[in-house]
Amino acid sequence: MCIAIYKPEGKVLSLATLKECYTSNPDGAGFMYAESKKLHIEKGFFSFQSFYDAFQKHENKQAVIHFRIKTHGKIDTTNCHPFAVNNAIGFVHNGIISGFGDANHSDTIGFNQSILQPLVSKWGNLALFQDPIIDLIEGRIGYSKLVFLDRHGNHKIMNEHKGEWDDGVWYSNNSYKPYVAPITTYDWKDSKYDWKKNVTTIR
Repeated sequence: MCIAIYKPEGKVLSLATLKECYTSNPDGAGFMYAESKKLHIEKGFFSFQSFYDAFQKHENKQAVIHFRIKTHGKIDTTNCHPFAVNNAIGFVHNGIISGFGDANHSDTIGFNQSILQPLVSKWGNLALFQDPIIDLIEGRIGYSKLVFLDRHGNHKIMNEHKGEWDDGVWYSNNSYKPYVAPITTYDWKDSKYDWKKNVTTIR
């Protein structure tokens, strides 16, 4: 499933929330932030503690965070998010983009190399913030979500409406929440068992 998170400056995620994200999506973590007009990407964390030790230093900053579950590609640093489109803009992805990915490289890497990097190389970083381009990309990626951040702190969430905002933080799905088993009720007093037919009928 993976989970992508956009956290504005000043919002601090609890240790419990981050740990839940890692536990639910344990195949590599990473994050990015903009500072002094530079984009900083830190990734390749394969234990929660190593991720938290690195991220805690930046927890008050605007940040984009990703916790991975493997679909395509190996479990390694190369396939961890975020990915740089170039040295000024990066992104994370939640979902599966059809037509990309193999045994070694994730579908996200393929989409970046085949679509995003050529697009930005030709039209510039601002192309990813223009409505016609956003519409085209959202149409191509289906239910997937992409979160972009550039070196100036500009961000864009593609398919934002398919995720959810909670206390000022955007999550691409609800795997940041602890799992709660559904409660089922069965009234044995209001049932009749037919031993001949081996059927229980609920009235």
